[in-house]
Amino acid sequence: MTVFDNFIRFLIMSRFTTFPSASKALMVIRSATMNVRNGVAASCGIGTGELIFTRFAIKGLNTPAKTTGVLFAIICFITAGHLIWFGIGLINNQIQ
Repeated sequence: MTVFDNFIRFLIMSRFTTFPSASKALMVIRSATMNVRNGVAASCGIGTGELIFTRFAIKGLNTPAKTTGVLFAIICFITAGHLIWFGIGLINNQIQ
């Protein structure tokens, strides 16, 4: 894995930190009930923690990718295909 590959993974995984979650609700509640400064402190702590977790996840994915090479990529594509197939099945069942 090159530095560019890790950077792209970091950007993709960082995008997941913008999805609504309990941590985002905590930031809103802290800002609304206490003050904005407390909400900003909570958001900085949560954001830093999520970025550190993302970095650990990238490092964790780096090891199997290096050791298994092409097999790891094939497994990733098969898994992605399965998730896409599963999602299409869920969408089709909701439409009917």
